[in-house]
Amino acid sequence: MAQGNIGSRASAGTSEYDRFIDQQLRRTRRRVWSIDLTAALLGVVVGALAWLAVMVLADHWLVTGGLDYRARLVGLAVLVVGIVIFGARSLAPLVLRRINPLYAAATIEHSRPGLKNSLINLLMLRSHQEHVPQVVYHAIEQRAAQDLSSVPIESTVD
Repeated sequence: MAQGNIGSRASAGTSEYDRFIDQQLRRTRRRVWSIDLTAALLGVVVGALAWLAVMVLADHWLVTGGLDYRARLVGLAVLVVGIVIFGARSLAPLVLRRINPLYAAATIEHSRPGLKNSLINLLMLRSHQEHVPQVVYHAIEQRAAQDLSSVPIESTVD
């Protein structure tokens, strides 16, 4: 669905709005996930390079004659253990858990304060839809879709 088409269809069914909102939330969740994954992988790479730089400095400048075999082996073991621990703490949650749709909505709305929580309100009301008059729910859904149609998802997550 192209941006701007949502606002021009006053008679569109709520399922169309619902599909559009879900599609945009999925795109935002994927973008958040990929940026978090990239940041975690870069953290592993930078940490490993920093540790290797420390080991090289110790081998060439701090220890006369260089490090012996056992010291290098211990350095390698520390590097591997560090990568495993950091990977378990930063990469495992990304693989095992999903990005919460409310977090994705908050990310979108944080980038555009003019949305005024229309998307978060809709997501909160979805689970309690039976307690809200249908007219009110549809109005909130339509407003959230219209607001979301003006937001470029690619620029909301950085």
